[in-house]
Amino acid sequence: MALLRTENLTVRFGALTAVDRVSLEVQPGTVHSIIGPNGAGKTTFFNAITGEIRPTSGRVLFLDRDITNLTVYQRAQLGIGRSFQRTNIFPNLTVFENVWLASFARIHPSSLPHPMPRHQLAEVKDRVCEVLTEVGLADRANHRAAELSHGDQRLLEVAIALGLSPKLLMLDEPTAGLSPEETRRMIWLIKELAKRYTILLIEHKIHLVMEVSNLISVMHFGQLIAQGPPEEIQRNPAVQEAYLGRR
Repeated sequence: MALLRTENLTVRFGALTAVDRVSLEVQPGTVHSIIGPNGAGKTTFFNAITGEIRPTSGRVLFLDRDITNLTVYQRAQLGIGRSFQRTNIFPNLTVFENVWLASFARIHPSSLPHPMPRHQLAEVKDRVCEVLTEVGLADRANHRAAELSHGDQRLLEVAIALGLSPKLLMLDEPTAGLSPEETRRMIWLIKELAKRYTILLIEHKIHLVMEVSNLISVMHFGQLIAQGPPEEIQRNPAVQEAYLGRR
């Protein structure tokens, strides 16, 4: 059974069709990457999956449950965590507090109508410490997020997504703006996370995609034009034409 499935997912903004009848499956335990030129509709497709925008037509299914009309919050509760193309953190909170909020929301979804039991508070703290160790930020737990380097802020955003204990981890251009050294660090992290999480990845750095992916889907002008393992995608004429602008 696919972990995530979209069926003819379509998103229109007036006369513009940003996502055009995209049907895609993400299998458990894989790194599934989505690539394509700028403006191909990749982030809009992500936003339709996570609930930031409502699709014009089509369906999103998670663990065979139709989640098309659920809110962002409800989808996160089901186990969909994501990072964003632009860094999305709480700059005035500490690193620990940023991840704590996500972990707290996962375990305690209400708006605090009653106190949280002590054992659950301990569970949240343990999860935060585990996540910060996973991404290599444990030694910066008490630093304000605004004080981190750009590379560490990108790691923190991944940590926030992990704080939700996701079944599906969605990463939108996690290496955007990173130096070569920071990029290598992120590649290493994605490889490590892939041992424990199913990952849906948007990335423009093709060498990274080829290195970490089990399956690659290619979008162009909102449509899915190719799908397959890395070696097949590299040889695909339609993919080459899309990237060279001859399509």
